[in-house]
Amino acid sequence: MDMTAERWAYLTNYLRDVFAREDATLGGVMARAEKAGVPRIEVSPETGKFLEVIASIAGRGGPAKLALEFGTLAGYSGVWIARGMARDGKLITIEMSTVHAEQAAETFRQCGLSERITIRQGRVLEVLPKIAKEIGNESVDLVFIDALKSEYPQYLEAVLPLVRAGGVILFDNALASRWTMDMPPGKDADRDTVDALNRKLGSDPRVIACCVPIGNGVAMVRKI
Repeated sequence: MDMTAERWAYLTNYLRDVFAREDATLGGVMARAEKAGVPRIEVSPETGKFLEVIASIAGRGGPAKLALEFGTLAGYSGVWIARGMARDGKLITIEMSTVHAEQAAETFRQCGLSERITIRQGRVLEVLPKIAKEIGNESVDLVFIDALKSEYPQYLEAVLPLVRAGGVILFDNALASRWTMDMPPGKDADRDTVDALNRKLGSDPRVIACCVPIGNGVAMVRKI
């Protein structure tokens, strides 16, 4: 059966209604943040639910205890991740924008997660080395990456040593953003960078990889 645009839209709404209903707090996050100037580029609710489920099984025999997030925005995805983690788990999220970080802090406060989530402000590739010194190699259970697409390959190499064997790394926008993967190469630099990363992940002997076609696509890898 062909996957038409109409059928895909129906199935997306089905997934949201059956599996990924937002509570009142989550449902109001982006409306509030948008008034402060945060763009509406958060993950979809079904992607958020996927993050929660993965967080609930990404640890050693249970939920993740230490997770990293690259790109906080208003904290929407961070809430989903933290809700799936162990009760004593910790999420460290990195955000470049002061406005976004302020809105995320309010989101985490409203959701009762402020003590479990730490926001580190700055560029990922500048902040991550400092975090690495604090947590050490092979300490992270889960990483969610949704920052600059042009830096996705660098993020992979920078974070992989921090992830334990069996840990999971997720890349958002693996199939689409302002572009879609069916565009011809050379039309969008971010599209070409993500395409190259996907192909690398598919054959990288350090990981087992797949792509889940929800939201804008989530590439998922498990470190060997």
